[in-house]
Amino acid sequence: MSFNNVYPFWPYAVTCDTPAASVCPPSPAPPWSRERRVPNVQTLGEDGTINLETDPTYFDKTASSPAAPVTIVLPDGNSRQQYKTLLIRGDKLATTEQFNVTGTFAGFTSLMFDGVGFSAVLMWSGTDWVMVGGNANIVP
Repeated sequence: MSFNNVYPFWPYAVTCDTPAASVCPPSPAPPWSRERRVPNVQTLGEDGTINLETDPTYFDKTASSPAAPVTIVLPDGNSRQQYKTLLIRGDKLATTEQFNVTGTFAGFTSLMFDGVGFSAVLMWSGTDWVMVGGNANIVP
């Protein structure tokens, strides 16, 4: 027997119709189930040009690298407030080589990286690269 969607349940309880299914959107996937994104990196060990489409750029001299300091060119940025990270990471080959980066910089002519852990974070201002962080040596 039912009366306004209420059903008697013996001996003393009453049950009601269950509510409609939830219309809420499904929960997003938890972070641990999402695909891990690997950064698109560039590694330079010889004279060359930095790719602006990859970030960060690592400097790592390989066994086949020349003995002289490595000269690397940083091209002009693609858009204002574009960031570029340059660094020498962990000491795989007792890195003591010099990496000289030339480009259009604000207030200096080049950057010199000469040891593990040296880094630079640069931002394109629309006319030149501005150093906003890091410990690379600034060459006036």
